[in-house]
Amino acid sequence: MKFNLTALLFAFAVSSWGQNAALDQLYASYPVAASRQMAQAKLADFVATQGRKRESAKSEVQFVNRLVKSVHAEFLRLYKPYVHINEPFETGSYDCLTGTAIFSLVLTELGISHQIIETNYHIFLTIEGKEQKYLLETTDKLFGLKTQASEINASLNQYKQNSLGSVATGAHYYRFKENLFRTVAPSQLKGLLHFNQAVVAFNNHNLYNCVEQLELAKQNYDNPRVHELAELVSESIMSSILSEKEKYVLLMKLASFEESVLASR
Repeated sequence: MKFNLTALLFAFAVSSWGQNAALDQLYASYPVAASRQMAQAKLADFVATQGRKRESAKSEVQFVNRLVKSVHAEFLRLYKPYVHINEPFETGSYDCLTGTAIFSLVLTELGISHQIIETNYHIFLTIEGKEQKYLLETTDKLFGLKTQASEINASLNQYKQNSLGSVATGAHYYRFKENLFRTVAPSQLKGLLHFNQAVVAFNNHNLYNCVEQLELAKQNYDNPRVHELAELVSESIMSSILSEKEKYVLLMKLASFEESVLASR
């Protein structure tokens, strides 16, 4: 997940009630989606099928490998930046955030312990199996699952560097002031979904929608990334062609972001 200032990219006990509640919360980040019930039914059927396959698997590693392939085949077929949570269920389109969210839903329903970890520019999963630990990069269909300790440690060390990696020639990328490497609760994914939509709005020069999405992101998961984007948005508002009244309204909304930063220091 990457910031690009020319084209701002962000390149980041089981029961049916629990599944519905978790999925409902994620779907609330995109309330116009009409496929929530279909998604619930699709997810429930998928989990039931995988539960039966788990019983017949020869080993945990075999089951986890097959599970990852099945999730991709069913929900995560086409990578596309900045998709909404409904798209994996409706079209099979996904990005690293929605891919991670889908895997988290499935793993939770199967009772498999896992952690969601965010860095400055990415988000991934670690899985705590009964036999061993796994690392899962959800956007890599072929080699995203790491099963060997050496591979896992190498990947973790790479993620901790918070490097932008390879970037397009001529692009101007935003580098975060913070160095993030921390666990994210599944309930906080909704905040990151709103943050991604704030980035999309910023790219489209829709400052009103950007501020609205930033407020929702902050309510659901207050984090340094939200505040850094709020600073950029404030600068854009000041230099925009909006009227003084419009600027005032938006800047007052963003004032709370600065206040919460000062309060935490």
